[in-house]
Amino acid sequence: MKKRFTLLSLLFAFNIWATDFVEYTCLTDRVTISGFRKMRTFDKEGIMKTKKVYNPLVIAQYGILAYYSFIETRDSSYYFECINQVKFFKDTSKVDAIINDKGIGLPYDFKYKDMKAPWYSGMTQGYATSFLLRYHDLTHDDSILPIIKKIVYVLISPQEDGGTISITKEGFKWIEEYPNSRNSPGVLNGSLNGFIGLKEYCDYFTKDEVAHDMLDQVYLGMVNSLALYDTPEWSYYNRKSRKISNLYLRYQFHQMKQLYAIYHDPIFDHQMRIWGMMVYGKKMKNKSKMYKLRDLELCVPSEQNKDGYHQCPVEVLKPVNSGCILIHPYKKLKHISANKELKEGKTSKLHFIRFDQPDSLNKMGSFNYVQFEVYKSEDVKEVIVYKKQNGTYAEIPSIQREYADRYTIYTDSCNLDNYLLSIEYNKKKKGDYSDFKFRNVYESNLPFLSYFIADTMKLNAGETYQVNLPKENTERTVILYRYASRVELFMKTNWTANNFLEEEFKPKLNGFYQFAVVYDIDNPLSMVGELSLTAF
Repeated sequence: MKKRFTLLSLLFAFNIWATDFVEYTCLTDRVTISGFRKMRTFDKEGIMKTKKVYNPLVIAQYGILAYYSFIETRDSSYYFECINQVKFFKDTSKVDAIINDKGIGLPYDFKYKDMKAPWYSGMTQGYATSFLLRYHDLTHDDSILPIIKKIVYVLISPQEDGGTISITKEGFKWIEEYPNSRNSPGVLNGSLNGFIGLKEYCDYFTKDEVAHDMLDQVYLGMVNSLALYDTPEWSYYNRKSRKISNLYLRYQFHQMKQLYAIYHDPIFDHQMRIWGMMVYGKKMKNKSKMYKLRDLELCVPSEQNKDGYHQCPVEVLKPVNSGCILIHPYKKLKHISANKELKEGKTSKLHFIRFDQPDSLNKMGSFNYVQFEVYKSEDVKEVIVYKKQNGTYAEIPSIQREYADRYTIYTDSCNLDNYLLSIEYNKKKKGDYSDFKFRNVYESNLPFLSYFIADTMKLNAGETYQVNLPKENTERTVILYRYASRVELFMKTNWTANNFLEEEFKPKLNGFYQFAVVYDIDNPLSMVGELSLTAF
């Protein structure tokens, strides 16, 4: 144990995890390390085994999870679990020297579909590359560098020679999850992980010209092939038109999210949004507790509030509490706004309500989003919320009336006890406030995106249109479009990542255009207005 603490102290002292890797979020955002570990075992060296055999993909994935768990918690047990997985890749009895000893293949020693053992996967070679680069960044163990280079050599070699690179029907270079397979060519999700590994390798080894050239060609193939996998309503797993499962399409959503963070190429962001619209309402069938976001809707259709803005519906916000909260009317209040004294009689048009946060909510801490409903809202003239600061109640501007009877408070982290509600009615009313309902939501429960399909427009080719879209509380909004010569053909027309609007739009064809507005949900009050196009 003393040796562990000494090693850990050195790691902290030199701060050697300095490389600016984009976090491997398509794994870490979706999977818990404890759930990943469950149902699996370890050999005497601490290397993970699946069903009593070594699966190099699983080993690399677990290594990445342990790496990030260590970075986040500084728990030394994760550090040693991370470096234990490297032993697999260093053991010449477990990996294969192939392609005239120039490459290292990570073998699958069993027959799979139409592939005979051993076979080597571009997905696995890429995942292993990403893991071992992080291991080197963590430890500066230079003995791993030639191993990484040999793994990448297989990754970028032609599949006919034992590598993973194929040529698509369109003539693009492609990383194959199942090289030389006729049953499952062009698997997209596996190619994406190989692509990420190659990109990270090229960022780490900037002088490897052969790898950089292959990266450029694979990148070109990737961005020109994404649309080939989609239908108007769903997507394919491979180029054999095998439909993808909900689990895998959600995975690809996160892969696009990660690639956009790496490349900042809008095509990855746009494709993520297209898949987000597709997976709405389609729950994952896999009930494993390994998945963090199993029940979270990634992208939800918006609904219009009273001001005509499109907003994420409250029903999908996964409340941590819903129902009545005890509240009390005040008969007399001081220190409101400019210390003006306000009074309230037994029957009055003006009522003040203090929130009592019950013990069940105190255990959950403070909140930054509170929503409540007011019954008989037709009698309400005005609602004001005050927040107690330095002993004085001051009006806050963050209350919004979303619907006829629904109000929202969105502010910094707060305790309900610090808030005071003022309701002014159109006529005198007794102070019975038992019909208030509250909904409190953490931001971590929010979907990533919300969307709506705007009205179909008939536009003229060659004419320039000004694009107008009001928005509030959202950093990024994307407007995708699709074209049809007749409205009824939209049902057979795909959304594609390259068809999107900017500030101006000049259609190439006369006809009908349909628009999908997909915006980030940065907080519960993220919203966008109606889309309009103005010819000029």
